[in-house]
Amino acid sequence: TVNGYNGSIVLGEDVENIIADNVVSLTVSATDLITVDITGALDSDEDEEDNLGPAIDLDSHGDLTSVDIDGKTASIRIDNNGNLESITIAGSVQAAAGIFIDNNSDLTSIDVSEATTDKLVVSNNGDLETLTVDFTTAAAIDADGDADDQEGTIDIDTNESLTSLTISTDNVDNLSITDNVDLQTIDLSGMSAIGAAATPALYITGNKLEAEEADEENDDFTESAGMSTAKDYIDAVAANEDAVGEVHFD
Repeated sequence: TVNGYNGSIVLGEDVENIIADNVVSLTVSATDLITVDITGALDSDEDEEDNLGPAIDLDSHGDLTSVDIDGKTASIRIDNNGNLESITIAGSVQAAAGIFIDNNSDLTSIDVSEATTDKLVVSNNGDLETLTVDFTTAAAIDADGDADDQEGTIDIDTNESLTSLTISTDNVDNLSITDNVDLQTIDLSGMSAIGAAATPALYITGNKLEAEEADEENDDFTESAGMSTAKDYIDAVAANEDAVGEVHFD
């Protein structure tokens, strides 16, 4: 446990659990790491003003089972952790890289309900069966604290066991729900607006979203997969003349 420390934290090989409430810099070389519970913070001791907070990178920790991150962080990358089961992310993830969760084969739980960021990628997590995406979008900032145009990106791709997806995050320019081969139901009823950057790209393909009956001549479908819940968002995307994308049943 490291609380109230305003300096760089280095986790060596024998560290199994870390709890810290004021993380301004984190380097992880621990091979036995099991749990991470940290709160990111801006570094008040830097010669130049710290506007972003720490970049958190948890990659290839074979014993890691749970991650809980709060506070202010620049970006969060969690990938290639074969025993990781649960991730909770809250607070503000401020840089354009956002949150990246990839190739954690045992992952079954992701909670981003209290997070604010402009980008979330969840991909290649083989045991993830259900997912709710309900973070709040906000413009990314750079190291100088200058804000980009709020864009909003959500990529949910190639999670082979995912069967149910709910997204209520709004103000999203880029939405990709692709190649989740078991995905049978979606609920996008909380989505109705694109991002302020207004460069929408929408792809919903390669899943298992099926229509029971199709009247293609009249563009009418009978379905229970939830594709109809995307109508308001699809309309918002289609209203932009520069929009690109592809949406269809599987």
